[in-house]
Amino acid sequence: MIEPPSSHIAIVVVAGRRAGLASRLESGFRFHASNHQFDAMDGQDFATIEQIQAAARGTLAALRLDFSLRTSCQRGGLHRGRQDS
Repeated sequence: MIEPPSSHIAIVVVAGRRAGLASRLESGFRFHASNHQFDAMDGQDFATIEQIQAAARGTLAALRLDFSLRTSCQRGGLHRGRQDS
């Protein structure tokens, strides 16, 4: 979802979270993270706002997957390097 408060800056919202701001460049947009979950994208340039949204969704999905795997390992769901005889 994009909420354009002006013609030069857009607020990027993904999954109900404010991810950051997209500032207009001569050719494309620069992303400025306002949520620490999207810090890896901070300062990156994109051709379109849709590309920013897609990257933000991918970043959020990767964070969810990482969290899911870590909690699964902590609960004994995954046993790396262990072989049962």
